[in-house]
Amino acid sequence: MSKLSKDVFRILVIITCALIVSLAGNKAQTDEVKKVGIIGKGSQKAFATRLESIKQGMKEYGYVEGQNVSFEYRFADGNLDILPTLANELQNLDLDLLVAAGCPAADAAKELANTVPVVVYTTNPVTTGLVKTFAH
Repeated sequence: MSKLSKDVFRILVIITCALIVSLAGNKAQTDEVKKVGIIGKGSQKAFATRLESIKQGMKEYGYVEGQNVSFEYRFADGNLDILPTLANELQNLDLDLLVAAGCPAADAAKELANTVPVVVYTTNPVTTGLVKTFAH
Protein backbone atom coordinates (compact mmCIF):
# COMPACT_ATOMS: atom_id res chain seq x y z
CA MET A 1 0.00 0.00 0.00
CA SER A 2 1.46 3.40 -0.95
CA LYS A 3 2.00 6.13 1.64
CA LEU A 4 -0.96 8.11 0.25
CA SER A 5 -3.20 5.06 0.46
CA LYS A 6 -2.08 4.39 4.03
CA ASP A 7 -2.79 8.00 5.00
CA VAL A 8 -6.23 7.93 3.37
CA PHE A 9 -6.99 4.64 5.06
CA ARG A 10 -5.94 5.97 8.47
CA ILE A 11 -8.30 8.88 7.97
CA LEU A 12 -11.08 6.43 7.12
CA VAL A 13 -10.48 4.48 10.32
CA ILE A 14 -10.48 7.65 12.42
CA ILE A 15 -13.68 8.95 10.80
CA THR A 16 -15.40 5.59 11.17
CA CYS A 17 -14.53 5.40 14.83
CA ALA A 18 -15.57 8.99 15.43
CA LEU A 19 -18.94 8.42 13.79
CA ILE A 20 -19.63 5.26 15.76
CA VAL A 21 -18.64 6.96 18.99
CA SER A 22 -20.84 9.95 18.20
CA LEU A 23 -23.81 7.69 17.53
CA ALA A 24 -23.58 6.01 20.91
CA GLY A 25 -22.13 8.76 23.08
CA ASN A 26 -18.66 8.74 24.55
CA LYS A 27 -18.72 5.16 25.79
CA ALA A 28 -19.65 1.99 23.98
CA GLN A 29 -22.99 0.57 25.02
CA THR A 30 -22.67 -3.15 25.64
CA ASP A 31 -26.42 -3.78 25.61
CA GLU A 32 -27.00 -2.29 22.15
CA VAL A 33 -25.40 -3.75 19.03
CA LYS A 34 -24.53 -1.16 16.42
CA LYS A 35 -24.81 -2.23 12.78
CA VAL A 36 -22.16 -1.15 10.30
CA GLY A 37 -22.65 -1.83 6.61
CA ILE A 38 -19.72 -2.06 4.24
CA ILE A 39 -20.19 -1.89 0.48
CA GLY A 40 -17.42 -2.19 -2.09
CA LYS A 41 -16.85 -2.51 -5.80
CA GLY A 42 -14.23 -5.23 -5.42
CA SER A 43 -14.11 -8.42 -3.41
CA GLN A 44 -14.26 -8.91 0.33
CA LYS A 45 -10.94 -10.74 0.09
CA ALA A 46 -9.28 -7.72 -1.56
CA PHE A 47 -10.66 -5.47 1.20
CA ALA A 48 -9.76 -7.87 4.05
CA THR A 49 -6.76 -5.91 5.36
CA ARG A 50 -8.77 -2.70 5.48
CA LEU A 51 -11.67 -4.46 7.19
CA GLU A 52 -9.35 -5.71 9.92
CA SER A 53 -7.98 -2.18 10.39
CA ILE A 54 -11.49 -0.78 10.73
CA LYS A 55 -12.37 -3.47 13.27
CA GLN A 56 -9.16 -2.83 15.21
CA GLY A 57 -9.78 0.92 15.25
CA MET A 58 -13.32 0.41 16.49
CA LYS A 59 -12.10 -2.06 19.12
CA GLU A 60 -9.89 0.71 20.52
CA TYR A 61 -13.11 2.65 21.17
CA GLY A 62 -14.80 -0.29 22.84
CA TYR A 63 -16.67 -1.72 19.85
CA VAL A 64 -16.04 -5.45 19.48
CA GLU A 65 -17.53 -7.52 16.69
CA GLY A 66 -19.93 -10.07 18.11
CA GLN A 67 -20.40 -8.09 21.32
CA ASN A 68 -21.66 -4.60 20.58
CA VAL A 69 -21.09 -4.13 16.85
CA SER A 70 -21.97 -6.24 13.84
CA PHE A 71 -20.92 -5.86 10.23
CA GLU A 72 -22.93 -6.45 7.09
CA TYR A 73 -20.85 -6.84 3.94
CA ARG A 74 -21.88 -6.38 0.35
CA PHE A 75 -19.22 -6.62 -2.34
CA ALA A 76 -19.76 -6.43 -6.10
CA ASP A 77 -16.70 -8.51 -7.04
CA GLY A 78 -16.08 -6.13 -9.94
CA ASN A 79 -19.68 -6.20 -11.24
CA LEU A 80 -20.50 -2.50 -10.79
CA ASP A 81 -24.01 -2.98 -12.18
CA ILE A 82 -25.11 -4.74 -8.99
CA LEU A 83 -23.95 -1.98 -6.61
CA PRO A 84 -27.38 -0.26 -6.48
CA THR A 85 -29.00 -3.60 -5.58
CA LEU A 86 -26.41 -4.16 -2.85
CA ALA A 87 -27.00 -0.65 -1.50
CA ASN A 88 -30.75 -1.32 -1.39
CA GLU A 89 -30.14 -4.51 0.57
CA LEU A 90 -28.10 -2.55 3.11
CA GLN A 91 -30.73 0.17 3.29
CA ASN A 92 -33.23 -2.38 4.58
CA LEU A 93 -30.98 -3.41 7.48
CA ASP A 94 -31.43 -0.37 9.74
CA LEU A 95 -27.72 0.47 9.80
CA ASP A 96 -26.05 2.89 12.17
CA LEU A 97 -23.22 3.60 9.73
CA LEU A 98 -22.26 2.71 6.15
CA VAL A 99 -18.71 2.51 4.82
CA ALA A 100 -18.44 2.77 1.03
CA ALA A 101 -15.18 1.54 -0.49
CA GLY A 102 -14.53 3.56 -3.63
CA CYS A 103 -16.51 6.03 -5.70
CA PRO A 104 -18.73 3.50 -7.52
CA ALA A 105 -19.85 2.08 -4.17
CA ALA A 106 -20.29 5.58 -2.77
CA ASP A 107 -22.43 6.59 -5.75
CA ALA A 108 -24.64 3.59 -5.10
CA ALA A 109 -24.82 4.49 -1.41
CA LYS A 110 -25.73 8.16 -1.94
CA GLU A 111 -29.42 7.45 -1.42
CA LEU A 112 -28.70 6.09 2.04
CA ALA A 113 -26.89 9.27 3.13
CA ASN A 114 -30.21 10.86 4.08
CA THR A 115 -30.93 8.15 6.64
CA VAL A 116 -27.53 6.87 7.79
CA PRO A 117 -24.05 8.42 8.03
CA VAL A 118 -21.90 7.31 5.09
CA VAL A 119 -18.11 7.20 5.28
CA VAL A 120 -16.41 7.02 1.90
CA TYR A 121 -13.04 5.37 1.36
CA THR A 122 -11.67 6.97 -1.78
CA THR A 123 -8.70 9.08 -2.73
CA ASN A 124 -10.48 12.33 -3.57
CA PRO A 125 -14.29 12.51 -3.58
CA VAL A 126 -14.23 16.17 -4.70
CA THR A 127 -12.18 15.49 -7.85
CA THR A 128 -14.40 12.56 -8.80
CA GLY A 129 -17.53 14.67 -8.31
CA LEU A 130 -18.89 12.52 -5.52
CA VAL A 131 -19.17 15.57 -3.24
CA LYS A 132 -18.95 19.31 -3.90
CA THR A 133 -16.55 20.04 -1.04
CA PHE A 134 -14.86 18.13 1.77
CA ALA A 135 -17.28 19.86 4.15
CA HIS A 136 -20.19 18.06 2.49
